[in-house]
Amino acid sequence: KTETKKETKKETQTETSTSSDAQPHDAVDDALVRKLFVGDDADFQAIVDNIENKEVMSKWWKDLDHNGNGIVSLSEIHKFVRDKGWEVSDPALMEAYKYATARGDDFVQKREFPRLCKGLVYMNRLWTMFDEVDTSDDRRVTLEEFTAFFKKIGYPLTSEAAQTAFDSMDKNDGGAVLFGEFGRYMAKIVSPANVDFDDEEGGVNDAKEEPKKEEP
Repeated sequence: KTETKKETKKETQTETSTSSDAQPHDAVDDALVRKLFVGDDADFQAIVDNIENKEVMSKWWKDLDHNGNGIVSLSEIHKFVRDKGWEVSDPALMEAYKYATARGDDFVQKREFPRLCKGLVYMNRLWTMFDEVDTSDDRRVTLEEFTAFFKKIGYPLTSEAAQTAFDSMDKNDGGAVLFGEFGRYMAKIVSPANVDFDDEEGGVNDAKEEPKKEEP
């Protein structure tokens, strides 16, 4: 098999409802979040199409691990993504890196590479969503912005539902939610079992396995 060529990037737009009679919902619906979270993103279609292609993934890993020591750093990942021409925001790349290294140390090993690739796709999609919610462009989301976003897409929330969802993200009660908190909340709604990259969350991080260095 050969590497699937990346298609021209398409701008992803959140669908908005034209109905003004939408009734407030009493919870954030997982089906809606799944639709937003797993929306079409042609810019990353190459990753999606090749994630199970061992030949392509092996080639990508060799490009990434240029010195052949079996582990790669954040700076190496950043260079690799830039060289591939993948348009990944810096916040999304950082969260993907945290996601990939959650089960070990601060380096991504070969066996963690597919996890990194998946993280790059999903975190970048989440960043696009977060950036749309963050209308003040300060990289923080307030309760008002969060509530307004769901109203904009035709899925208004009751004040109680909005507050409950916001409190679930705002773990430190700071009154504003950062991208990492937003991403973990949205990802948990879609796939709870896969959200294990936050040191403050329970699960795999309570007992990290000893990292093993991959053979070149």
